[in-house]
Amino acid sequence: TGVGCGPFALSGTQITDLFNRANCTSSCGSGQGLGPLYTVTDGTWSIPSTQKQVTFVQGSDSFASAVRTNETYSNDQYAVATFISSTNPQAGVGVRMSSSVETGYFCYGNTSASYLQKIVAGTATNPGSPATGPGLVSGQTLKLQVVGTALTCSVNGVPIITGTDA
Repeated sequence: TGVGCGPFALSGTQITDLFNRANCTSSCGSGQGLGPLYTVTDGTWSIPSTQKQVTFVQGSDSFASAVRTNETYSNDQYAVATFISSTNPQAGVGVRMSSSVETGYFCYGNTSASYLQKIVAGTATNPGSPATGPGLVSGQTLKLQVVGTALTCSVNGVPIITGTDA
C-alpha cells in the first residue's frame, strides 16, 4: 500500500487493482514496477513478489506518488487501501491526482499519526481538522473520499479527519 494509488469514481465503472502480479520489468512506461496503467510522479514503485501490495521509495521531498492513468474519472472520487506496517515511513491513498506533477489530495499515515493533505506541485497544506489523526495499525482500511469540496479521511469506515477545499 502506497501513497497515491487511486482514484476511483463514486459512480460508474469501479477500478480495482489487487497488485497480485509480478513487478513490471519491461514495457512499463512511466508506471515503473506498477506497470503501464500507472504514471509515477515521484519516488520509485514496485510490486514485491506478487504479494498483493506495493512498495515505494520516497523522492527527495519525502513523498512518493503514483496515479492510475488508464481511465477517466469524475471529480467525486474515493480511494481505499489496507495499511500494512512496513519500513516505509508513511503510506496511504490519493484522489484528484495529476499525472504530470505531484498534485492531489492524500490521506496517509504511519503507526504514530495520520494526515489529510492537499499537495500542489510537491508543496503540502492541511485542509482538514484535526490537523493530524490517530496512528494506523496493520490491517486497517484507509479511505479518502472527495465529494464536491468535502474531503473525508476514514479508518475502517470511521471519519478521522475531515475538511473542505474549493
